[in-house]
Amino acid sequence: MKIGIIGSDNSHGGVFAKALNIDNMPEYADVSVSHIWGTDAAETADKVQKGNIPHVAKTHTDMIDQVDAALLVLRHGGLHWKHAEAFLDARIPLFLDKPMTCSTADARKVIEKANALNVPISSFSTVRFDSHIQKLKKEWANFGDVRSGDVSGIITPNSAQYGGMIFYGIHITELMVELFGYGVEKIYATQNGNTIIAIASYPDKVITMHFMGDCSYFFSCTIHGKEKTIYQVADAGDYFVEGLKRIIHMFKTSEKPLSNAKLFETIAIHEAIDKSLASGAEVTVEKL
Repeated sequence: MKIGIIGSDNSHGGVFAKALNIDNMPEYADVSVSHIWGTDAAETADKVQKGNIPHVAKTHTDMIDQVDAALLVLRHGGLHWKHAEAFLDARIPLFLDKPMTCSTADARKVIEKANALNVPISSFSTVRFDSHIQKLKKEWANFGDVRSGDVSGIITPNSAQYGGMIFYGIHITELMVELFGYGVEKIYATQNGNTIIAIASYPDKVITMHFMGDCSYFFSCTIHGKEKTIYQVADAGDYFVEGLKRIIHMFKTSEKPLSNAKLFETIAIHEAIDKSLASGAEVTVEKL
């Protein structure tokens, strides 16, 4: 299987290529990153070197008839739809790096076209698959009734040029839905300096989301249960590889790791956060 990378401006492309082309994951000996395209020649050369990628495409569509699947990893999620469309038309399985899009309008376009053409797609932050987080998820029953918790992490100061707080905040949102589930009904958000706090209201629980623009690099969660409370940092260091395993599985089997409704909800949560910050009111989360 040959995989193409669309977008060399993101370090994730180099990490994925290195895992497959250099680290030689034994279970994927038949899978390699064969092509890359990017708008910055220096960034493209850097990823070629780091990932031992043999071919550089002149345009993002030049690789379409030469790859079996593609990783769309442009840093600005607002650019994903227009770069995804041709690959979906060609029925090429596609992973859209976080965030899938920067608006629910674009998310609907991606999902509806993939559905119409029966093309497997997915999108997620790999942080949710950190093995420490997954271990905690398996121990969920030990907490008893869970009615509250929080997820926290950093948002970068350059987020504005990449579509806003969703650029890095999506890591925190994905951590929340991985642990506490989907089905967020309402969002209320407030901001003080570089820190944004959002309250996510589920039918049966309330989770606080801490987006911090001036702190060390980390992502973490706290679960408050009837039986016990636990704080956990996503720091196992294996989340890129664990995420890649799920991507390759989809490429090979067409089995999607997340439903369309789940793909849509994380984008809708962020849109609700932006609307709440602008209006000062609680906002209902849009559903697919």
